[in-house]
Amino acid sequence: MRVAIVIFSLAFTSITAQNQSLPLGGWIEHVSFRRTIAVTETRNEVMAASEKGIIIIDKKERSEIQTLTKSKGLSDIDIQHLAWYEPEDLVIAGYRNGNIDLITPTHTISNVSDIVRSNIFLGRRRLNKIRIFKDRAYICMGFGIVVFDLQNRLFPETLIIGPNGSQIEVFDIAFDEAGNRVFAATEIGVFSASLSSSLVFFANWTPEPGMTTRPFNHIVNWGGKIVANRLTGTNDDSLFIRENGTWTWMSDVFISKNFDLEVCNDELLVTNDFSVVSYRPNRSKRLNIEPGNLFNPNFKPMAAIQARDGNWYWIASELEGLYGYFYPEGWLFTFLPDGPFDEDVFRMRYHNGRLWVAPGAINSVWGPTFNNKGIYFYENFDWQHIPSAQLQNRTDILSITPSHSEPGTVYATAWGQGIVKISDGQYITTYNASNTDGALSPVVTAPDQIRAYDVVFDSKGNLWTATSLSDRPLTRRTPQGVWENFPMGTIAGTNTNIGRMLVTREDQIWMSIQNRGIAVAKLNDNGTLQLNQLTQLEGSGNLPSADVRAFAEDLDGAVWIGTSAGVAVLYTPRFIFEPNRNYDVRRITFEEDGIVQALLAQEIVTAVAVDGANKKWFGTQNSGVFYTSADGREQIFNFNRNNSPLPSNNILDIEIDRKTGLVYIATDRGIVAYQGAATEGNEEFTDVYAYPNPVRPDYEGPIFIRGLVTGAFVKITDVTGNLVFETRAEGGQAIWDGRDFKGRKVQTGVYLAYMSDELGFNTYVAKILIVR
Repeated sequence: MRVAIVIFSLAFTSITAQNQSLPLGGWIEHVSFRRTIAVTETRNEVMAASEKGIIIIDKKERSEIQTLTKSKGLSDIDIQHLAWYEPEDLVIAGYRNGNIDLITPTHTISNVSDIVRSNIFLGRRRLNKIRIFKDRAYICMGFGIVVFDLQNRLFPETLIIGPNGSQIEVFDIAFDEAGNRVFAATEIGVFSASLSSSLVFFANWTPEPGMTTRPFNHIVNWGGKIVANRLTGTNDDSLFIRENGTWTWMSDVFISKNFDLEVCNDELLVTNDFSVVSYRPNRSKRLNIEPGNLFNPNFKPMAAIQARDGNWYWIASELEGLYGYFYPEGWLFTFLPDGPFDEDVFRMRYHNGRLWVAPGAINSVWGPTFNNKGIYFYENFDWQHIPSAQLQNRTDILSITPSHSEPGTVYATAWGQGIVKISDGQYITTYNASNTDGALSPVVTAPDQIRAYDVVFDSKGNLWTATSLSDRPLTRRTPQGVWENFPMGTIAGTNTNIGRMLVTREDQIWMSIQNRGIAVAKLNDNGTLQLNQLTQLEGSGNLPSADVRAFAEDLDGAVWIGTSAGVAVLYTPRFIFEPNRNYDVRRITFEEDGIVQALLAQEIVTAVAVDGANKKWFGTQNSGVFYTSADGREQIFNFNRNNSPLPSNNILDIEIDRKTGLVYIATDRGIVAYQGAATEGNEEFTDVYAYPNPVRPDYEGPIFIRGLVTGAFVKITDVTGNLVFETRAEGGQAIWDGRDFKGRKVQTGVYLAYMSDELGFNTYVAKILIVR
């Protein structure tokens, strides 16, 4: 076999291109397609499945990548397997929870949710593989086999095949029509039954002799011979072959961890943990695709098929999306859509058109997890990655904060290692105790560890951070590069973990203290530090919970606080340091069904963000995202996994691009973005424009007017002065649907948008041409 002399990377951006025209209320999923686990071939396309989407390649063109995700019609996430039904050129996508999608050649998607909606087999309802035999799909589940009639779109039977009718996990199934038998690879070995018998009756399924000592997870029919993979729990799986009714060990096959078995064009394809090996019917090797002969150390296959033309091998990859391997030349093509390097997210930070993502983590006792995935960022509809190796192998990046005085520079906290300075994407240095004159105070019991969780900047350009388990936790670095630290007395010390930080418009430094509320510091003009604490005690904060997860300052200067017992707000943060002032927080209450309730009182609130209209976004640990009015009393939306493309209801962070209204939501399963209506307003009308303008006959969407003063009043008239519509801006943007007060589309003509601030002193007039 020739070596791989050409490696092409076709990383097209069909996903991100859609973000440029994301409609109001639309979603975009920032999916990492690096790890694919299943691949199938249709008449004209190749599809590879990641957990959250499908990569689609046209077999003839191979010049553009298409994708399917939840926002584009898929019903779920956690895709487990793909199967192809030839008569209809139909792809069956199976999800881990048993959900099924049917995908037509035009990518129309129909959902079949009978399995996932069933209230039986709850403890073992997990899908492993789908095999097609004649006109039926055999869905291998944690409890048995579900049969789906593809012609009639119904489930005629469920096969429970364990001894005495017990539920056993079925990983794979193979059919030998010539031998009139069906074979199932299960958690307790290989079982078989006569195809002439009733497969519903468990007694017709019998264990294969000598094949029930270990679990078997893959099984195929290779030219009338049944090949099964035996699991060992380590990296030395073994293949067994059934010939003339007898099972024998395939000693000539390399022992490894086998991820997949497939039979294509009479060849047996074995995908193991480092290569794809193809065997001819006489058991000789046709080829062995592995990193050494590809000159690609990232080659880590997960599943493979051979195309029907015999020249192409399509390989699902753990690290690089979908491979196309052209035989016999040995060329390897990589098909990887744009997306984040990985789905791991801890914190995000949006600044000047760039979304920074910190993928690190800490464990339940605030110890390191040694996450080495570096940093990723999103800019101009393109994802970039700074590997850990380029950061001097710093791990557990928890936060990333752009410097307002150093363009292109960010400071990232690496848990246990200090603060990493990065400029124009290049590593500069890591600040720790040794190069800050001891100002970054280490863990008292581990002097080599600097546990800084967050970094913030005040209005004077001072960098502030707080280190956990240290005797002088609060640290400042002046714009001149001078470092100094401060003790925090009984508020925080050598047994205290300090989390998120916030600088308010009055330069108060807010810090969440693990299970002890909030510490607030303020540096006086004379250089002395004021400190106070918000606790659950009345008169000292009156927090609903000492477990504070997030906070954010709104456009009016109030601080909204997310806790494990809901939301609270401090309307006058300046009172914290004024004598004889009450700085207790307030709960947002409302009446529902005659009962007064507090906002999200039953939720663990993990993220708080404020949009350009001063409306509030709250992320929760279990119930997704809540969007409320500015005062928090009216719920506008509750997005969760069931009613939106959110991949999880566990929200980790929320960041907002106030110029465009785009809301980035980080979950424990990756990032999505929602196109909100609110943008940042101005103090005066600046660069006001309407779009689209002109509005052409084929346009059905809303008309946006941007560049307005915050909360501007907008009245739209025809040229004769008749009022046809009025509204108020969401922040700095007004939206008109092109209809009059009665809901009728306005006629062709020029329309005038009269805009003014709340007092009517600041005004502006814009023209909008509509063509019907």
